[in-house]
This record gives sequence, structure tokens and C-alpha cells, in this order.
Amino acid sequence: MWRAGWFWRAVLTAGLMWLVGGAVAHATAVAAVEPDQTLPVIRTDSASTDPLLDQQWHLKARGEEPAGTNVRAVWPTTKGAGIVVGIVDDGLQHTHPDLAPNYMSDLSWDFNGNDADPSPDINAGDFHGTAVAGVAAARGDNGIGGSGAAPLASLAGLRLIGSPVSDAQIAAALAHQRDAIHILSNSWGPPDNGSTLSGPGALAQTAIETAIMQGRSGKGRVFLWAAGNGLTRDDNCNFNGFANNRFVMAVGALADNAQQAPYSEPCAAMFVTAPSNGGTRGITTTDLVGAPGDAPGDYTSGFGGTSAATPLVGGIAALMLAENPSLTWRDVQHILAHSAVRINPADSGWTTGSFAHNERFGFGLADGQAAVNLAATWSPVPAESAVPAVTRSIGRAIPDDDTAGLVDSISIDNAFINFTVEHVEVIFDATHPYRGDLEATLTSPAGVISRLATVRALDAGENFSFWRFGSVRHWGESAAGTWTLRVADLAPEDVGTWNSWSLRIYGIAGPPPLGITTAGLPVGERGVSYLTGLSAEGGTPPYLWRLIKGKLQPGLVLDAAGTISGIPTKAKSAKFTVEVTDNAGAASTQRVSLKIVKPVKLTTDTLKRGRVGIPYPATLKAKRGIPPLTFSLIGGTLPPGLNLDSATGQIVGTPTTVGTFDFQVMVTSSGGSHDQEELRIKIR
Repeated sequence: MWRAGWFWRAVLTAGLMWLVGGAVAHATAVAAVEPDQTLPVIRTDSASTDPLLDQQWHLKARGEEPAGTNVRAVWPTTKGAGIVVGIVDDGLQHTHPDLAPNYMSDLSWDFNGNDADPSPDINAGDFHGTAVAGVAAARGDNGIGGSGAAPLASLAGLRLIGSPVSDAQIAAALAHQRDAIHILSNSWGPPDNGSTLSGPGALAQTAIETAIMQGRSGKGRVFLWAAGNGLTRDDNCNFNGFANNRFVMAVGALADNAQQAPYSEPCAAMFVTAPSNGGTRGITTTDLVGAPGDAPGDYTSGFGGTSAATPLVGGIAALMLAENPSLTWRDVQHILAHSAVRINPADSGWTTGSFAHNERFGFGLADGQAAVNLAATWSPVPAESAVPAVTRSIGRAIPDDDTAGLVDSISIDNAFINFTVEHVEVIFDATHPYRGDLEATLTSPAGVISRLATVRALDAGENFSFWRFGSVRHWGESAAGTWTLRVADLAPEDVGTWNSWSLRIYGIAGPPPLGITTAGLPVGERGVSYLTGLSAEGGTPPYLWRLIKGKLQPGLVLDAAGTISGIPTKAKSAKFTVEVTDNAGAASTQRVSLKIVKPVKLTTDTLKRGRVGIPYPATLKAKRGIPPLTFSLIGGTLPPGLNLDSATGQIVGTPTTVGTFDFQVMVTSSGGSHDQEELRIKIR
């Protein structure tokens, strides 16, 4: 595990692993300590404004520094005022002159000592949390030291890892003041020793989820977590159940040359990366006042690890929230995914698509100015939705020392074609005496690969017991299609069994797939004005229609709105294919039939005679047209006692008067055509 200036081995105390930024916090169970580098002493003799600001290369624009986060460009717009960043760590020396102006005593707590003072144990040299706090929000423009990324944001100190802690204590810290503390920066986690598989307990996980759902008055607390520093031990942040959590943004580290820091762990759940040490320079930040701490002075220029990168992104998040307080936790994730800079674009690890991702860099280097500019005009993303989880039972032995391994697939129905993926989780259960031999890779319908479990030679632990892997590499893809998981045992001797796996997909539920709902078209008549509309559903309106095969009857046209209109000049049937395209470019086609018939014709031209007092039966006859037909008297009069039934065309009744009666009748088709005839009835 990395801690600026020292390399700490894994710690296991009271059955609970706890570290700082992947770096182990000091404890009675420390196995060994080895010096890693000599750190320069930084003193602040100058009385000029923030004399160390120029040394803080990580805050500069990339035009000056290849790994700069472009934060200083944001300060004329916002410096984070009104936003509170919580620092969960080994303590926070709130009396430090560069931290005291931003410190919020009423929001702070010591979960180790169970009191309101989160000050670190200076006798143990617990400088880590104080350094983290300075990276996020040391006060700027005060004539001393340097500046945090959000120099006017407030700080809450949550001392947690100054001594061994329980799941309940971790949960209490993660849930603390969930409305008032907007961002929680966590530069700690399970040991980065290449053998640990650990994550939040049940209480801690519930605390994270509750803070997400209820924190910030329902907008959700923003969680940042150090990805870890175990790269030299082949560690991977997907073995850290805090960092790979979908409610959390895992942060990796870049050296000052914009290359992956030599300790920074990769993983499919990596969200963004930020500058730290690992090159020729470290991060300049606050240290314990005086001799105790990382360096003899009040500041250090050797802070590093993913511990330093994480609060830097936390400070950027504070600037974003200060610019737009209405952002939800998922808005913050989306904005960082959109605005991060794709560094080292030639690296083969980048995915293709609208959200390029690299397991080493996440969505890229956090860019403060780009993120704040985007936050200013951001429209909230829709509520998070989930594709129904699918579980597959496997129960098969994994071939030993075989790269082909076992393959299984889960198909997501086409009803989710417009579901936009954000986070993907795989719940993996396997029995294996040496789980470090296993590799698990997930391939999406778009062909993007997530390496979930990577081989760890040092991991002699047993089994993956329903372990939750996470990935953001499929961000922006469609959920529909076949998702394939391959599990391989890449080392000889030990043999295991793949028991089961589950696929969970979270994101934005789009409209149902675009489809044409017109099942058939109404029959029309030659010579009669015709008007009907085609219909579709799903997709993203508005729709555009066109005829792509076949022809309409002469006189008819299809317009872009899907309306078929005109006056057909021929009575015939036609079959043709129409296509509808939505605003997102999706298309759907359907074969359609339209029948045009001849207009209605009244065929009765004479009627028989009748006699007074005797019931009279006669029926008007018509052909063609579109049923039902309607008959009507449009002129003259029927003989007294007789009536015309408009539905049947029957003339019924008993005549009462002798005479010759002339009248006009008309038949009307449902399609609009009509015909008429002059008729006569004589009554004797």
C-alpha cells in the first residue's frame, strides 16, 4: 500500500482490513515498514500570497503541465463556497492555518475516540488525513502555503482509521451528516497486497446506499474512493468492494508525465484519474504542523498515491456543486464521464464508442474547467433504472491451465434496446482453492470487454463467494443483446468449479423500441378524397416516414408526417413498404396493403306497383362501394303509408292513397361515394 514517503505492508487487525488510500494506516498489527523515498522539506518563509501555489503543478492547465487538472482556470467562476467536503481518514489537524478557515467543527466527528474532535494522533505521525484535506480544500489567497482545488469549500473531518474499526463504525462515518456533508473523500480501503478480496460489510453498504438515496435532500451524496496502489502486486481495484461500488467513483493516479503512476491499480470500475506522485514530483499539500508528520515543516511536496488523486477529484466535484447545487450524484458521474480528457489516446486499452474508457485511466483525466462549464448548463439525467437481474447456474469444473476456460451467456431482450447502460455488475460465485489463478472477462453485445477478475499470483485465498464485480466500460451502450462471461484458470495444479453468475445492469430506461403500429389501412374509393395516417410508437419522436418499396395507387401520396392523402384515380389493390425513422436515427419498416374499390352504384331503376290497404314490399339494390351503405330520400315523396329504411334500403308499409308518386333516392358508401336515382311508385 502506498503512503507518501513509506511503503506499508498489508494489515489485518481484529479480522478487519483497513488502509489509507490503499495505504495501511498505522496499527499494532503492522507487519513491516520500509522506507521508500526521501522527501523534501517545504518551508513557507515568504509572505506573498500562497507562496507554494506555483509548486502545485497538479492544479495547472495541461498546456503547462501534461497531467494538470485545469483547476485554477475555474477560480474566477467559483472556488467551491457553500459546499462541504468530508474527509474520512486518520484525522484532520483542523488547527493547521491553511485548514482552520474552512473547518466545520459542527459537522466533524472522531469515530475512533467517539468525540467531536477529529484531530489525528500526532505522536503516531498520522498526517494522512491532513494532507488529503489540503488537496481538496486548503484555504487559498491567504498568504501562506498553497491552495486546495476548492479553496473556499468547507471541510468536515471524520476520523475513522486512526485505529481498528468495526462495520458499524464504518457505517456511522459514511452516513454522518448526510445532508450537510455533500462530498465524501475516502483515501483508504482493503490492503493492496495482491491477495485481499474485501469490501463493505452489510451495515456499511446500507449506509452508502442510504446516503445516496437520501443525502443532500434526495440528490445524493457524492462518494470518491481511492482505486488503490497495488499495481506492483498485480492488484486490481475490482477486488476492492468499496472502490468498485456503483455508488462510488474510483479514482486512479497519474504521474506528472501524464502516464499511469507505477502503483495505480487498474480495473473495469475505474471512473477517472487525477495527478499524483510516481514521476519526478509529488503533490504539495498540508502536513502536520511542525516536526511530526510526513515532513519536518507544515507542508509536504511528497504526498502521493491514489490517496492524493482522490481528494483532488473531490475538490473538482465541490467546484461543480458550487456552480450548480441541483446536480444529483449521477449528474456528477455523467459530467465527469463527459468532460474527462482522453489521455494517451494511442493506448490500446481505450474502448470505442461515445464514452471511451480505459482500465488504467477510467474515462480519463479529470478536467476542472470542462467539468464546471458543463455543470453550469447541465440538464438532470433521468432517474436510475435497472434491467431485471438474470442469474445462471453453471455447476461445471473450470478447465485447469486452459486459456479457453468456460463460457456462458445471458441475453437481454430487445425490449431494452433503448436502455442506456451506466453501471454493470456481475455477481460471481466459484469454488477454487487458489482463486488468484482465475480470470473472468465480460463481453457486451457491442463487443466491449471488461476484465473483471485478473490473475493475482499472490492471492492464495479460496473461492469467490458471490463477489460483486463492477464495470463502467459499457457506459452509453444499449443493454439489449447477448452478454458473455468467460472464466479461465490460467495456472496449473489447482482446480475449481464455476457455480453461478448474475448480471445486473443499471442506467437510463429509454423509450420502447421504435415500431410501426399500423396493422392495416382503411379501404378507399376511386374518385373520393382519401386521408389516413400511419402510426408508430417507441423510439424518440418526432418521426419521419417514407415509402421505400412499391407504389401507392395513382393520385395518392405519403408525406413525411406519415399521412397518405389524395384522390385515387384507379380502383386496385397495392402492396408497398414504409419506413419510419425517429429523432435518434432508429428505423423500422413494415409491409402495408391498401385497397381502392370502385364507387357505389345504385342498381334499382324501377319499382313495382302497389295497392291501397295491402302491405308493400320492395328493396333498393346497390353494388360496390364500402359497406355499410346508407339509403336516403333526397327529393319528392313516397306514397302515404310507406317508409324507406336507411340501413337496409327496404321500402315498407301499407299504402293509404291511390296515385302516382315520383321521388329521388340516394345511396352513400362509408367511403364517401354516392349514387342516386329517380324512381316512381304507382298505387291503385
